[in-house]
Amino acid sequence: MSWPYCVLFLVTDACDCSFVHVVVARCFLLQVLFSFSWLHTKLSCMPLRTVVDDFVDFLSAFPDADPAAALLLDAIRLSASVISQHPDMLAAQITGRVLPLYKTHPRIRAFG
Repeated sequence: MSWPYCVLFLVTDACDCSFVHVVVARCFLLQVLFSFSWLHTKLSCMPLRTVVDDFVDFLSAFPDADPAAALLLDAIRLSASVISQHPDMLAAQITGRVLPLYKTHPRIRAFG
């Protein structure tokens, strides 16, 4: 499911189906959290803590979420000392930390 579908669905859905909204919200949040451009932009203008909080909130709301989200959060936390001062190092830090997981986690393989 792509972003435009998720956003359009959230805006135009008039029924009061909370389950559908949760599924769509989960889809949208996964798309955002696994978007390199979103992560880089947010790190460039906000403290690292806000990015970490986004992941923690997502994982709290969806405990059965894709395990790759927790792995990406761990990579971000391990890279904190570098990327909090130099957001442009995000790509190198994340690549180096999740490269061993590239073949086993499709969402990490598609990260970008």
